[in-house]
Amino acid sequence: MCLPTAVALLTKRVEIASRCTWCLMRDEDTYHVMFDCSFARSVWARANIQEVDSANYTGDIVEFIQYLFFVCTRDKLVHLVMLYWNLWNRRNKWVWNRVSISGFGVQATTMNMINEWQRCQKEKRVFVSAANTIACTWKPPAQGWFKVNVDAALFTDSAGFGIGCVIRDASGGFVAARTQKIEAIITPKEAEAIGLKEALSWTKELRHKRCVFETDAKLLAEACKGVQRWTYFHTIVLDSIELFKNYDDVLVEFILRSANEVAHRLARATYSMSGVKEWVHNPPSFICDVLSLDYN
Repeated sequence: MCLPTAVALLTKRVEIASRCTWCLMRDEDTYHVMFDCSFARSVWARANIQEVDSANYTGDIVEFIQYLFFVCTRDKLVHLVMLYWNLWNRRNKWVWNRVSISGFGVQATTMNMINEWQRCQKEKRVFVSAANTIACTWKPPAQGWFKVNVDAALFTDSAGFGIGCVIRDASGGFVAARTQKIEAIITPKEAEAIGLKEALSWTKELRHKRCVFETDAKLLAEACKGVQRWTYFHTIVLDSIELFKNYDDVLVEFILRSANEVAHRLARATYSMSGVKEWVHNPPSFICDVLSLDYN
């Protein structure tokens, strides 16, 4: 018996026979419901995904699906996943409500889902394209938000790196800036991650609760959406994600270097500095020209 059925038995106390409730020919497990039942076979035949029929099931459903993912094209994979979901959904409707959906109905629902998914992908590509165009120049945040641009710079002739960050409000006005020089041997992506973490800690102390953090390190911005690896870089990112809890709203976005010039100049300036420097209300003179260009 497959896991969802067992869970249902425990929670709803409904007795279900171990046999497949549709064909009544074999015991019900995940492979049988999805691929081996006479109904499932008719659906796969209609879908014309030959890889399912030609695949050799060895008794491990995970390995079987992994094999299908390996041999199928991208388009067939999309079709396979959508069919898989609709077969399971159809099975549950039959078990719990005795609602019978035909093979044609499963296929039609699947095609509607694929068409909707493809439409969303096209809209996403248009949105990403527009976002990249906007990100070429600095833009102020929405009303009630603060924008924090952050950057890091490594110094090849010394064991150290600099961090620069600047906070501006919805009108584009300067709020505060901060630089920090750290003596350490580190990779560029790790320096960028530490820069974001330090910017989050600093902004938290200033009690700004709705912030957009912008970085020109694309890998860092993507990692903030979900860490899946365990390297030193990702450990630093996890520290930043933990700091998100101190904000009402927080975003980390990737922008081009041309839209991050103020933070870049602050980071480079730490070469001739030491420790931490902060400016509130009045910016340091060496970034005034870039601030003015962004504002205009």
